[in-house]
Amino acid sequence: MSVERFPTEDQFITAVTVRDGNAAVLAGRVLVAKERGIVVRFETDGEPLPSRGNGITLIFGGGDRVFRLKTSIAEVIDGAKLLLEPLGPVTEGERREFLRSDVEVDIRSEAVGPDYVLPGESSAGEPKPDWERQIADLSGSGVGFLSDGLYRKGDLVYVQMVLPTQVPSTVNAIAEVVRAFLDVDSGRQRLAVHFTALDERDRDVLINFVFRKHYEQLGSRIGAVIDPDV
Repeated sequence: MSVERFPTEDQFITAVTVRDGNAAVLAGRVLVAKERGIVVRFETDGEPLPSRGNGITLIFGGGDRVFRLKTSIAEVIDGAKLLLEPLGPVTEGERREFLRSDVEVDIRSEAVGPDYVLPGESSAGEPKPDWERQIADLSGSGVGFLSDGLYRKGDLVYVQMVLPTQVPSTVNAIAEVVRAFLDVDSGRQRLAVHFTALDERDRDVLINFVFRKHYEQLGSRIGAVIDPDV
């Protein structure tokens, strides 16, 4: 079995499992990644994790692709960590920038010039008073949101978002405006921007968050994701 596309240590992943006929979507961080065993610490929100022997599908990014790996729970190490045994090869899915979801985030933006340098990595934080909570169209490569600014296609903006993860995560990005138009319902400008600079760790946080929300929103169709024949 090739491990070239295995999740890597310290990578954020999404996991999908079924218990008693109900699908559950989990978020976690890889602690150990070996061909015969992967240890993942999951965000539990106080809920018990599935037990030994349950099947669980890992979904993670690699380059510009989405990958899936079917596993079985070999051991419950403690209340939040699982040792997973791979059941087959890693399979390739859609391009990860095409995976998108409408999610509620705190967001702000400001115009910047071509020489603007992205600030250092930010993995946790809280929104400031000038940030706005709204439903954004979020993907691994960009975001669509309402703005009070006056932007044109090609403008550069500095975008900050706080994602409602278990520990709120701040994502900082420089982005190029690819569409800007009047939103009739709100009377404000709606922007669609493409990330041109994004810290890789922030990107992992963002991708994992979008994965999780995307599959949660699949609802009853989520069985297709974890079907043994996929």
